[in-house]
Amino acid sequence: MTNLPKPPLWAMIIGILGFCLGAFGTIAGAQDVAMPYVFAIQKQAAATISKSLEESAGPGAMGAGSAPPAAEHAWSDTVQSLLSGPAWYPRYSLAMGIARTLLGAACMLASLLLILVRPGADFFFMLVLGLSAARNLTALVIGVAVGSVFSYWAAASGIVGFLLDIIMVVSCVISNRSAYQSP
Repeated sequence: MTNLPKPPLWAMIIGILGFCLGAFGTIAGAQDVAMPYVFAIQKQAAATISKSLEESAGPGAMGAGSAPPAAEHAWSDTVQSLLSGPAWYPRYSLAMGIARTLLGAACMLASLLLILVRPGADFFFMLVLGLSAARNLTALVIGVAVGSVFSYWAAASGIVGFLLDIIMVVSCVISNRSAYQSP
């Protein structure tokens, strides 16, 4: 028989959910860290396709079923505008990915401490989720403002993460946290 305190039901549910979401945040943070490299690869691929289309649409290359050069340039311009973002966005994405990875790991630790009923774990859990909500809200706003294909992932994950963080913080705030007070 152990003398470890049993966690309240709310702490067990939120702790397990927080641990799983923290693990997902850590993985998604690694994806955010890789995003600048994906940007570069996609831009290079689009440039290669555009160059190939321009070469095949040279003088006398217009055959049956081929697109006129203006349509090919329009396609190229559209793809480039969707893949392009401000010059600072790759560095921003890298920084936000590192922050997301660290916050995901901190969320897993806070969730574990919440389940183990450690004094102050409830405050630490809410602090980590508050920081995560701020990061997610920033990702949402900047992702929408940038408007490139890759920034929409940040915006979508930002809104989902923000809502989940707020729901878990509110759940923790309205619950009986007396088990987490120092003796």
